[in-house]
Amino acid sequence: MLWGFTLRTRIYLSMLAILALAFLVTGIVAIYSDIEQNKAFKQEALERKEKSVRASLDYFLIHEGGHMSPDSVAFKFADKICELADVHQMFIGLFDLRGEYLISNNSAYLDSLQIPTIVPQPILNSIQNGYDKKLLFEEYKHEGYTLAYWLFSDIDGHPIAIIAMDYSNADEESKDVKDFLLGVTGSYLVLFFIAAVIAFILSRYITRSLRTIAQRMKSTDLSQNFEPLHWEYQDEIGNLVVEYNKMLSVLKISADQLAEKEREGAWREMAQQIAHDIKNPLTPMRLRVQHLKRQFDNEDKAQFQSHLLVFIQTMTEQIDALANIANTFSQLARTETLEMEKISPEIFFQSLTTFYKDEDCSIDVFVNNPNVSISANHNALHRIATNLITNAIQAKKDGVNMHIDIKIAQHFGKVFVVIQDNGQGIPENMMGQLFQPKFTTKKTGSGLGLATAKALMEKMNGQILCKSRNQIGTRFYLVFPTVSNE
Repeated sequence: MLWGFTLRTRIYLSMLAILALAFLVTGIVAIYSDIEQNKAFKQEALERKEKSVRASLDYFLIHEGGHMSPDSVAFKFADKICELADVHQMFIGLFDLRGEYLISNNSAYLDSLQIPTIVPQPILNSIQNGYDKKLLFEEYKHEGYTLAYWLFSDIDGHPIAIIAMDYSNADEESKDVKDFLLGVTGSYLVLFFIAAVIAFILSRYITRSLRTIAQRMKSTDLSQNFEPLHWEYQDEIGNLVVEYNKMLSVLKISADQLAEKEREGAWREMAQQIAHDIKNPLTPMRLRVQHLKRQFDNEDKAQFQSHLLVFIQTMTEQIDALANIANTFSQLARTETLEMEKISPEIFFQSLTTFYKDEDCSIDVFVNNPNVSISANHNALHRIATNLITNAIQAKKDGVNMHIDIKIAQHFGKVFVVIQDNGQGIPENMMGQLFQPKFTTKKTGSGLGLATAKALMEKMNGQILCKSRNQIGTRFYLVFPTVSNE
């Protein structure tokens, strides 16, 4: 997610993320620790009040002789329970040994705090089995309160009643946690703001050197004399600058040598290509001239007449071939802009298919939007389309009927013309050279057709792409900007 930002921004955001994570973890630990301390304090307070209540009841029982009938407990302990409940500000209830409610300091608490009027059966079973320790009612759902039961016995250990006690410090606990949270939040906000400012300054300081180096690298031009970068510190950036200067020196030398070789190679290849393409028509022309001379020497006027007609036809064809070569090189090298016009691709390609009716192939045109138009040069588009269709026909596989589908579709403000065949396809290792001059997979090809098509498409603000699978077929994409029909 961060890779779309600058290095300075990534460093700054990373620092902020680390700070935020540190504050968050520290805050969570502090809050958890505070809550646990409150719980521990609450438990200790409960234990202290429980011991105090037990001691007070035991003291009162001793003053009553140490023995008491279970039936008289409610009468004798009524005032004492109210007194203890007021002193400790808590609910205290008295239940008989069967778990039934007898008395409490305030019977209204039973409803407001939803305290059961009968001792819960699991706790009652434990008490009846001789368990005299404190038992917490875990299923008691009233928020912020703890309900505990224990067995009250006389000095001889005979059970006489069950005491229920409810204790709560929820208000104090909530208030303490709230105050703690407010204090921590305020402190953390101030610290985070200060840390964010420091992180911003540090990020600028760290990347300032890199920005300086980047500006100097940006101004470097290999086509001109360049000055090496200078860095006054022997740090990591200084090492980077030293290696960059070494690389730049080597690169400058290599670039000069490569440019010189490319210029020489380009002229050499172009000269060889032109010589080869011109030589091909000249050979049959020379042979025809020699043959015509022999016929003329034989003084057979009738036969000479017929051979002259064949000679004229052959010479015309070869001259057209030479003119085609010249036009191809001219189109490839021409820099002037083409005269554009609005063309319906459906009408254009439908009419184009009529030229190939006598060819051993079937051509179908499919359109998903009949009203679409493109801006193109008619002659250039005709040259591109005929070149692609001719290449497809010449790539026919033996024993397989050739099918060429031309699909016209409009997507995302572009018009796509897809010319697809089921021919021999193009090997994968040749795809990278497809639109380079002099590249051809045919023995008699000039290697300029696709390069010219690419140049013409670019002059028309379009694009040509190709996908092919060897022995399965080839698909060319002609991409044009959409033109409004208004």
